[in-house]
Amino acid sequence: MKRQQCHDEEEELLDGINGQEGGGGGSGNIDDYAADNNDGDGDDDDGENNMFSRALLNLSFNDRNQIEEEIHGVSCMAIEETRELIEESLYQFDIELDLIDENNKVAYNKAKNDLNSNRFATSFILCKENKLRFLRTELFDVQKSAIRYVKYLDLLYESYGECALRRPIRVQDFNREELSFFKSGQYQLLPHRGK
Repeated sequence: MKRQQCHDEEEELLDGINGQEGGGGGSGNIDDYAADNNDGDGDDDDGENNMFSRALLNLSFNDRNQIEEEIHGVSCMAIEETRELIEESLYQFDIELDLIDENNKVAYNKAKNDLNSNRFATSFILCKENKLRFLRTELFDVQKSAIRYVKYLDLLYESYGECALRRPIRVQDFNREELSFFKSGQYQLLPHRGK
């Protein structure tokens, strides 16, 4: 029964689109159809999709093309890493962190103070490997990496509390509602990048 209902809904949608093309007053453009049929209930992701589309359209053709090729595994935008590049970037990263206003790096300061006061023995978020992830994400642009890093730490701290500053988040840290959301399949976390 559900399968038939789903099939009927698909046919209605196609009829609506075809009706607009056939002189039903619309332009026949699928974007126009979506805009005309948005019921305004706020349940759709149009706002996020539009924001994402605008961000992509603001990029140059070459930048958009590079991103597309990176996503599909055609090419790689990553910078060739040398020991000197990594060491210099990490050094500059720490300098850039010091330049960021104290009010904009609450979680970073908390983790640093807790580590210095021996409140906990280690902090995975302050280790070089973690900082290097952010440098790689921003293609070794130190300023962008540092800003992304402190924003990420603030989000972690706000979402998961102090434990997120000491160790990576584990499945046990999620409540039932969050786990059921993950199991619903709306987002799939993959172990590696697909090619």
